[in-house]
Amino acid sequence: LRPGEGDATVIRIHPERAMGVAVAVGGNPYWCGSDPELGARHAVAEAARNVACAGGRPWALTDCLNFGHPHGPQVMGDMAATLEGLAVAAEALGGLAARGAPLPFVSGNVSLHNQSGARAVPASPIVWCVGVVHDVTTSLGLDLQSAGDFLLLVGETRDELTGSAYAREVLGEPDGAPPSLDLGRESRLQELVVLAAEGRWARAAHDVSDGGLAVALAEMVMASPPERGLGLEVDLAVLEASAPAALFSERPAILFEVAPERAARVFQAARERSLLAWPIGTVAAAPLLRARLPGGETVQWTAEELRAAAEAPFPRLWNEREDGA
Repeated sequence: LRPGEGDATVIRIHPERAMGVAVAVGGNPYWCGSDPELGARHAVAEAARNVACAGGRPWALTDCLNFGHPHGPQVMGDMAATLEGLAVAAEALGGLAARGAPLPFVSGNVSLHNQSGARAVPASPIVWCVGVVHDVTTSLGLDLQSAGDFLLLVGETRDELTGSAYAREVLGEPDGAPPSLDLGRESRLQELVVLAAEGRWARAAHDVSDGGLAVALAEMVMASPPERGLGLEVDLAVLEASAPAALFSERPAILFEVAPERAARVFQAARERSLLAWPIGTVAAAPLLRARLPGGETVQWTAEELRAAAEAPFPRLWNEREDGA
């Protein structure tokens, strides 16, 4: 899997061997700025979850920790809280490599004095995870594979908007704490997606993170090659949440594309691990995203409209936008 084709990049280590490695990163400075300890836990969890979504067993970690002047009490306190969060999450998420063992941090670096005057950058731990893929032919990308497949959501309920991009950009709440994180359930969620990949129960997988379910669904549609002509039709009423929470909550979860005959196996495995799972839609034989929202309203975008919306900010950000454009 090349960058962007899945939640992690997967590299075959030898052309005559099936084994590969998966690599991915995680980290959200907005979350760490509000709660460095919980934000750091999320950074480890997201990096490991991304590796797991591609079919890799998280094996080891490294990091880049970014802070302001360390002689400032606030900055030093953020550093201590960040290190605690990294350690707690790593202790909880190593079971797919060796049952009961932590994920080891094998290296890392710290960047200090990232500050302008009295204003320091928020605590910004960026975590890189590497995992082992036993057979690269079982790796899961995020692009849709076959019309008529079921789309399942497994993970946390969509009942929090705290810390979300929606709360920050739309509601104007820049300092929201990160969403809650249960590391026990996170470990079981990662185990489920790795088993789904290794057992060939799933055809695609994608984690719900920045932007929530709405962005994750759009990314799966945009990742599908145009010549394949596939999209998604979903009904979010099954989530029993408000429309904003259903669309934009950033609590951990994973989307699975599964063949109809495999859906029961995924639901059973989720129940065995005390994980919540919802059938939210199907893969459509048309390149679009059509969603029925809680409350009954239906919204729809074509894949081209989604790609155009995703690409539109780049000229402005890179100062390439012409006057009047």
